[in-house]
Amino acid sequence: RNAVREQPSALAPRLALADALLGSFDLPSAEQNLRKAVQLGGDKNVLVLRVASLMLDGGMADAVVREYKDVHLSDPGAESELRALVALSYLNLQRLPLAQEQLLGVQTPSAASQVVQAQVLLAQGQR
Repeated sequence: RNAVREQPSALAPRLALADALLGSFDLPSAEQNLRKAVQLGGDKNVLVLRVASLMLDGGMADAVVREYKDVHLSDPGAESELRALVALSYLNLQRLPLAQEQLLGVQTPSAASQVVQAQVLLAQGQR
């Protein structure tokens, strides 16, 4: 925390603080610091996924959908992971067609997107 106070615009201390906050299970503060790291120029392909995961873990599926359904990442693997997180959020909200729609845009399937696709099929009663 001291390093962030001394250098509020420095990315490395901000990320270290976010990791420490995660380790102490202070998810809201960790999320806040990860968001600040994005604003400071941190890698969106990594940090957006971390923020969205924290939000979903915190039971904020509706917020994940609102914030990330139209966000696209430059890295194909990260994009696939984000689509999976948004689709899983839609599943949590019992909005199956929108979950499917998120997965249709996946160009490079990841393990996460494949697992969520399987969950969508199970929710539809298919195998």
